[in-house]
Amino acid sequence: MLAQVPLELWAVKTGILSRITVCSTLILSEEAAQGKGEHIIALSGMFGCQGEYQQSFESMMKGSYPHLFLDMQEIDSYERAHLLDYEINRLMELNQMGNKCTYISSS
Repeated sequence: MLAQVPLELWAVKTGILSRITVCSTLILSEEAAQGKGEHIIALSGMFGCQGEYQQSFESMMKGSYPHLFLDMQEIDSYERAHLLDYEINRLMELNQMGNKCTYISSS
């Protein structure tokens, strides 16, 4: 089993798709269901959501938990990471967070 490496450590080294792949989707899933956690905070930072927008990002992840994690369970991990990146970016646009967060799209 891979060691659990905080997402923020990968921010300097890789693109967002790789960072999501490296981090256990189980941990992200658990934290998204709660709307909080160190990996969700790090992911928020990677999408450029700081300060008050971090809370908006956490709420968005919690509200979208079924779609982001339950609906994608049967998809292989690489494709799931790509879809997760795409869907988070899409949700940020739908929630009008695009002008508040300086996110990076790997799509």
